[in-house]
Amino acid sequence: MSTGIILFLVFLFIWALSWRFQIHFAIGLSIGLVLGFFIAPSIGPFAELEEIPLWLAPAPFITVVIFFFAYAFLSWWLLGRDKA
Repeated sequence: MSTGIILFLVFLFIWALSWRFQIHFAIGLSIGLVLGFFIAPSIGPFAELEEIPLWLAPAPFITVVIFFFAYAFLSWWLLGRDKA
């Protein structure tokens, strides 16, 4: 079997388990897969290590931090409105 087929089957198994036990996680996996499908061609394949942009490696961490900050701000703002 090809490596791509094996990885697809593993992803499908994890998605099926998450759909059974954690439906929100399965929906998040689906949204991330669709977003990755559309974003990946703009990043493009790289023939050599020197072609990889410097910002690409920390991009997932930066994205998570931005979402955490936005979530924290919204939580602080929405919970603070109840006290006023």
